Amino acid sequence: MRELWDWGILKPIKLHRIINLFRIHASFYLSLLLKKSRVWGVPYILTIEPTNRCNLRCPQCATGAGMLKRRVCDLNYEHYKKIIDEMGRSLWYLILYNQGEPFLHRDLLAMIRYAKKYRIYVITSTNGHFLGDDHLCEDLVHSDLDKIIISLEGADEASYESYRRGGDFHRVIDGIKHLTDARKRLKRKNPRIIIQSLVTRGNEHELGEINKLVSSLGADKLIFKTIQIIDSNGAEKYIPLTKKFRRYETEGADLQLKNLLKPCKRLWTSTTILSNGEVVPCCFDKHGRFTFGMIERQQTVTSIWRSIPYEQFRTKSIKNRRGIDICNNCSQGQKIYIQKALNISLQTDPDRDGHGHVSEKFKSR
Repeated sequence: MRELWDWGILKPIKLHRIINLFRIHASFYLSLLLKKSRVWGVPYILTIEPTNRCNLRCPQCATGAGMLKRRVCDLNYEHYKKIIDEMGRSLWYLILYNQGEPFLHRDLLAMIRYAKKYRIYVITSTNGHFLGDDHLCEDLVHSDLDKIIISLEGADEASYESYRRGGDFHRVIDGIKHLTDARKRLKRKNPRIIIQSLVTRGNEHELGEINKLVSSLGADKLIFKTIQIIDSNGAEKYIPLTKKFRRYETEGADLQLKNLLKPCKRLWTSTTILSNGEVVPCCFDKHGRFTFGMIERQQTVTSIWRSIPYEQFRTKSIKNRRGIDICNNCSQGQKIYIQKALNISLQTDPDRDGHGHVSEKFKSR
């Protein structure tokens, strides 16, 4: 995640947060040594899902593709405040997105402002379709949000809408401009604006053009990210032809992550709260299969964090992480951000011929 790092993340530094951080990391390495979970402290990174609703139908997104196996709902704002009140003193980093489009939650700005009362670093992510309102953009700047990620998968309408189904390329571009203009008008540096582009077969040929476009919009950074595949049926339409841009190796009809699974520190440093109040291990439990407790049932995050089922899950992850199905499509330990993407020659890719076409070897997979 170093691609998303900036110096602003040091602002929440306080002695009790530093102590908690060291306790967490010490317990992680002790757990690896003992092959049994030990956890000291509480999570200093928290992912909270404001909603699992979305206005788009992206084909490799559980929500967009209609594959999400849990009820559609928004997080109760009072429950959200309860979470922040409990965790705010130790919490360092708050991720206000998961499945769904956060700006569909009517209280998103209030959520941001409430977390900032505790001097927490707050980041959110959006498809950019709700940033066309000048008043909303000014309110967003005034909220003290630290960072916003805006998805942009193309340099033109055709390539963008080949993946962002139901999306409007020009509306997103206008939204980015509205936000950068609001920030300039109010003479503020935050939120830092990160444009994120998933590299797909539909846009891998125009990464340079995307770079030029983003450079003209006033955003702070452009990052290219490998696409996650959740449905292998028809996945060849989205997996880039260039090996450098792929997250997976192919074995027959199967897709395998390029790198071997490593011990997952996330189970010690962070946790995820879904829009229905359920606490799950991480963002890769998209369907809420491994639920350890529920905030709506008056449970605290800390009591769930230290519960026997959670400890058993951590121990299992140490002993046999590959045996946990949600871990087999996880980005932990993976290089999901593409480095120096624009300097790569497509003709030198092993899966392409001298004319930049995909080889028969890949076609037959």
